[in-house]
Amino acid sequence: MQQQDPVALPWKETFDTFRRGEFLYISAQNKAEGGCIRVAIWKDGAEFKTAQSCGAYVIASTNGTR
Repeated sequence: MQQQDPVALPWKETFDTFRRGEFLYISAQNKAEGGCIRVAIWKDGAEFKTAQSCGAYVIASTNGTR
């Protein structure tokens, strides 16, 4: 499944049916001329993977497998 949506920050999505072996990728873009954008994947209640980018229109991406 792929989903692309403009969202207000902070944004959070929960996947209750994420099965072992499935792959998750998240990417977010800073739509401003300055500042930072950060993405995180949480697994079993703890931060699992993160990425951060700072600057104009930068993108932060991370991924992981359950």
